[in-house]
Amino acid sequence: MIEQVCISDRKGPRFYTHVDFPLSIGSHPNADIEIKSGQADYKVTQEAAFLIIIVNRTYIDTENSKFKILLNNEVVSGQKEIQHDDILEIEDTTFHCELIGNTLSISLYEDDSHLVSRNEAIASDGELIEPIIPSEPGTQIKPSRRFTRMFSFIGLLLFGLLAIVLGYIFTAKSLLIEIEPTPDRVALHGNIWPIKVQDRYLVQPGTYSLQIEKSGYRALKSEIEVSKHQSQTLSFTLEKKPGYLNISSPNTEQVEVIINGEIYGNTPIEGLELEAGTYTLEANAKRYQPYTTQLVIEGKEVQQQLNIKLLPDWVNVVIDSIPVGAEIWLNGESRGLTPQTLELNSGQYSLDLRHQNYMPYIKDFLLMPVNRLIFQLQNYLQAQVT
Repeated sequence: MIEQVCISDRKGPRFYTHVDFPLSIGSHPNADIEIKSGQADYKVTQEAAFLIIIVNRTYIDTENSKFKILLNNEVVSGQKEIQHDDILEIEDTTFHCELIGNTLSISLYEDDSHLVSRNEAIASDGELIEPIIPSEPGTQIKPSRRFTRMFSFIGLLLFGLLAIVLGYIFTAKSLLIEIEPTPDRVALHGNIWPIKVQDRYLVQPGTYSLQIEKSGYRALKSEIEVSKHQSQTLSFTLEKKPGYLNISSPNTEQVEVIINGEIYGNTPIEGLELEAGTYTLEANAKRYQPYTTQLVIEGKEVQQQLNIKLLPDWVNVVIDSIPVGAEIWLNGESRGLTPQTLELNSGQYSLDLRHQNYMPYIKDFLLMPVNRLIFQLQNYLQAQVT
């Protein structure tokens, strides 16, 4: 099986593999195998023949050729397989063909004295024949033109890419983006892709799309404009997402909740969405003391719990007198006879105790939830308010 072909002509020895085929044979300098020809009309415009490989066998292809081509002194018409020790004659050029292992050697001979007669015994069976391939001192095997063109293209491509990168760097502007707090992700996009170097970006002037993300904060999307100034700085502050507040009032029902002057309903309240910040909260319920507090909402989708415990705004008041049976008047309203236990809200009261055999007892007092009051009705009547 032929894996490579060694051609030795006026250009020197060189090797070809299957991917290099077909090989052109002609008298012009661009031919893969160069020959001498006396046909001037076809010197440049037409190939003499081609070397082709079919199923790991090498053939000479003379289709449509105007040249004189002989293989072992027989005229070749169409395709003819080349075998070991064949003599290939094309016009005024003669080649000797030898098969050495998996290499087919096609060597140029300047005269017939170098050729070996096909009728002459060459070697006995089993003896290895090693041909001598003529070469000039210092001659090196040249790579095929296909590989040379490929390496040249790759070199030009790398050089072009390097030139583009260097041009971008030398004309780029330095952009620093300051973000508070430190984000989880920053993305900067534009027509020309920015290059990040440590904390800065190398960018070309123009419009860019900036996207910033951080857990617990609203995503920031902005169009930014990069000017022609060499160094630029842009600052951004991320906004917290709202927080959620749950409000309950143990042992007290229907407590009205007011936040920053706005009524939010009665307890219990679940999942009240509020922006991060400080608020004033008021809570009111009948017969309870008003409740006011400063409330700090953390935000960032954090759930917070507030339990409101209201203080009673009433007092169980015991009104008694000596003698008993005095009529009780509070703020002009009759409340029965002593002794009497009354449930009174805190506030200002006017007490009037009347008895038919005694002088009236009148007293104004301020009632707080923890009061204990004792009143003297001159020398006639003693009244006690507890």
